[in-house]
Amino acid sequence: MRLSRLLEDYDAVLLATGCMAGQSLPLKGEWENVEPTEKCSDIETGLDFLLALHRGEAKRVGRRVAVVGAGFTALDCARVAVRLGAEEVTIHIRTTEEYIPVTHEEIFEAKREGVRIKGLRTPVGLRVDDRGRLTGVEFAQNRLGGWRAGGRRQAVPIEGSEFLEPCDTLIVAIGQKTIHDLLDTKVELDRSGSVRLTDNGMTSVRGLFAAGDYVTGPTTAIEAVGQGRAIARRIDTWLMGKERRKTVVRITPVAGPLRERAYDFIPRQAMATAPLHDRCKSLSLEVEMGLAGDAVVEEAKRCYLCNLRYEIDVDRCIYCRACIDVAPRNCIKLVKGVEKKSDGSYGALDEAKDWNEVCAIWIDNNECIRCGACFKACPVQCISITRNELTEVEE
Repeated sequence: MRLSRLLEDYDAVLLATGCMAGQSLPLKGEWENVEPTEKCSDIETGLDFLLALHRGEAKRVGRRVAVVGAGFTALDCARVAVRLGAEEVTIHIRTTEEYIPVTHEEIFEAKREGVRIKGLRTPVGLRVDDRGRLTGVEFAQNRLGGWRAGGRRQAVPIEGSEFLEPCDTLIVAIGQKTIHDLLDTKVELDRSGSVRLTDNGMTSVRGLFAAGDYVTGPTTAIEAVGQGRAIARRIDTWLMGKERRKTVVRITPVAGPLRERAYDFIPRQAMATAPLHDRCKSLSLEVEMGLAGDAVVEEAKRCYLCNLRYEIDVDRCIYCRACIDVAPRNCIKLVKGVEKKSDGSYGALDEAKDWNEVCAIWIDNNECIRCGACFKACPVQCISITRNELTEVEE
């Protein structure tokens, strides 16, 4: 159904179409400003590759598969290629393994399945034969440069270092982008090509709102759910002409500690995985088999229960320092002041350097592990525990 028709039939419409196109390789020479997937049938974006499989389409890969990319999509494509019968599957990344944004477990399992990872290389060109079939990818050797935002390193190509990696299938998984050509209604975009929104999440078209990856670019499912809840409230406010729900903090007392210090020494529980000879022959077999009942309980104990807040009643505290003596971490501090932010919340602690400067003994909940040692040691029971949760209430 066309967007224009939806806008005619409904007072408000939400665009949440996500990032529906894969990013193109920034190649050089004859391949500059050319979309490789349109010129060679042996090249495909990771997004299209995985979506086709999800829809039940039969996919084939060559004997030697090259995957360019450093995220979860790249590893998914490589592991699927193994299951489709590829003899050699290699992931090519611009930096090194330690800087790619995936879990160590994902890298470990991919390598167990035979996937190789080669680093410090940037694709600069492609090689095809007379029939238009892919024969290899040209790379430039990189060196690590400075630090990027988020703790990753820059990749700096070395001039004159180009080399060829033979392959007959290339999967490009270097990111995804938003596309607008599916819309038959023109929306205003900013200079980066993203949809421009007002403060309430509406586009330049009255009644047309947008949220999720379509607005922000690729994020996580958790972030998308959060944005969905927020935009739903904004749409409701716009439709009704007033805000009907607001977010508040619900604080409820807790009788005593819900964790034990011993829980900090519980190791992460190992996840059982399907045998290699079974998983590599199936596109549907789950690799991670889940945790057994006892392991689930042990893993849950490792949670720090960050929604619990420990506080000392400064009017009842006798400054005996018993709580400091039993604290396993530097989470209880002698302070002469506490920053109070404009929204009423507490900020940084101003720690005292002299006993005569101490105005309060304060629990730093950013460092607290909720073990309850201070609660049990306090001789005057001036330490309280509360559960703090965000919730929505009717205005």
